[in-house]
Amino acid sequence: KKQIRTDGQPSPRVFVTGCGGAVIHPERIPEKFLNREELLRQCPKGDDIWLKVAHLAAGIPCYKTRYCFPCLELPGTNESGLAVSNVDNGGNDWQIRNLDQYFSMIPQ
Repeated sequence: KKQIRTDGQPSPRVFVTGCGGAVIHPERIPEKFLNREELLRQCPKGDDIWLKVAHLAAGIPCYKTRYCFPCLELPGTNESGLAVSNVDNGGNDWQIRNLDQYFSMIPQ
């Protein structure tokens, strides 16, 4: 439904999120992305955004597998979860802008 390929081919358009699980090789993440204080300053509610920029910087390919499972909805999260602040209220946008300015590397 999201038009993401599941053919095992990587794409820079795939955005890995931790909700469904993600395989991460920390030894491949550039040192500058391991600074917890900077992560909290630039992207306090968007660890997935931070990780995507780290993947781009390191040239780590991302792809969607064929594996899928239903996400569990927790009561009350529709009113106060990260989806509200990051998606509905533009939080992802300002965090991406912060990282674009800080690292000057997000492809257009």
